[in-house]
Amino acid sequence: MISPYSEFQSFRISGSVNDKQVELAEITSRVRNLAHLRYRIDFDEQTLLIVGRARLSFLRPRFGDELQDFLRWVDVDLGEEFFQFLSEQKRAGELGVRKGHSAAWFVEFSRKYDFAGIASMRLVDTIDASSEHLRSAIANSFEQGSERAKTEGGVNGKVPASPGPFHAEIDAFDLGEQSASNQNVFDSVAEYRSYIEDLAGVRIFRDGFGIRVHRDWLGLGRQWTRAPSWYALKPENTMGFVALTAEYNSSLMETTDREGFKNTPEYENFLTLFDLFVKFAHDAQEFLPRGWLEYRRSKQREMATVRPEEKPKDLYRRLERGLSAVANIREPLTRAHASLKKASEVSRDALARIKGSSADAAQLKKLRAAASSLEERLAETQEMVGKIEETIEEASRLKEVLTVAQNELRALQERLNDVYEAANLGLTAEALSHEISGVADQMARRTQDVTRHLVQQKLTDTRILAYTE
Repeated sequence: MISPYSEFQSFRISGSVNDKQVELAEITSRVRNLAHLRYRIDFDEQTLLIVGRARLSFLRPRFGDELQDFLRWVDVDLGEEFFQFLSEQKRAGELGVRKGHSAAWFVEFSRKYDFAGIASMRLVDTIDASSEHLRSAIANSFEQGSERAKTEGGVNGKVPASPGPFHAEIDAFDLGEQSASNQNVFDSVAEYRSYIEDLAGVRIFRDGFGIRVHRDWLGLGRQWTRAPSWYALKPENTMGFVALTAEYNSSLMETTDREGFKNTPEYENFLTLFDLFVKFAHDAQEFLPRGWLEYRRSKQREMATVRPEEKPKDLYRRLERGLSAVANIREPLTRAHASLKKASEVSRDALARIKGSSADAAQLKKLRAAASSLEERLAETQEMVGKIEETIEEASRLKEVLTVAQNELRALQERLNDVYEAANLGLTAEALSHEISGVADQMARRTQDVTRHLVQQKLTDTRILAYTE
């Protein structure tokens, strides 16, 4: 398999079947620029650097009131005020959140890991380290006080098995109707979706030639099926590449059938580095949408003149006071209604007397017109007062409805507390299960290594052989 990415193609291939030109798939910068998320991963045997970018389209709701709120509170200033809100959140510092380097990207986020300080790495003897680069990196970490390097003996002891330096880029696309319709690279929505789905997956290339690995070797589908991973990368709309070289990544050895990599400490650490990427991507992609929801709530509170420190019980009291004030105007309004009714009767009597009067005809005509107009206005006012009385009556009943709602919310909060306790227990069990699974996998791999060693050395210790079986 030849890399379809135009960024690092050192040669071009063309082919034909029965004199018919075969169009080879190519992922150009125009296609990649349709992505609403982009990650760049660089490993130099000293540090793992992950830099992510997100467009505003990643956060834009698709329909309803939430979309309208996004248009008036975010799109209106291209997210300037929203970014300020995000940057003030506690997790923004942890995720290295900063403004996008260009207008195309709304926000960037990054994290750097010290390779010698990653606790879950497989270790090897220093003399077995895969490259001079790694030995130099460990020496630097030891001199700079890396606890990992010190506890493992620095240069003269155990060091993490390095897969060698590499570079990777990963894009995530929105296949929703609106985004697919707005793109201008493909002729139709169906063609766009089909193209992304056909080429989805993060592929590994060595000097431009593909190495066959499982399409979802990053485990994106596995994490997507778990409830906490609602915002995580999805395998069907994520594509990217990992660029290896024969010169610097010789420790990542392929199987004889080129259907993957041999299970070595270097390869295990390679996978661990990408586990860190997946975890970071999930954290960032969860932070941004949740940040929008928090921002929306803050704007709604601002519009309702609700102070940040006010709790639900405070809002209930405000509503209760407001409804009570509405109920208190019922009596004055009733008196006003009666007065208007009496004034209407008086005006009708006056109009009757005017009609029977022998006064000047012109003056009488003006008086009759004024009296008729007054009677019409009085009738409209009486109708309006009647509707206001109905509204007040309904508002008075809302006070009782509010009391019922408060009781229901209290009961719901109690049930949510029970759910949180159960969820915490479940998450603890899941974490334990994950750790046990990881330990079991490592034990299985190491047992396979021991078994191969026994076979190669032709050892026949029955107790050891029985254990490995």
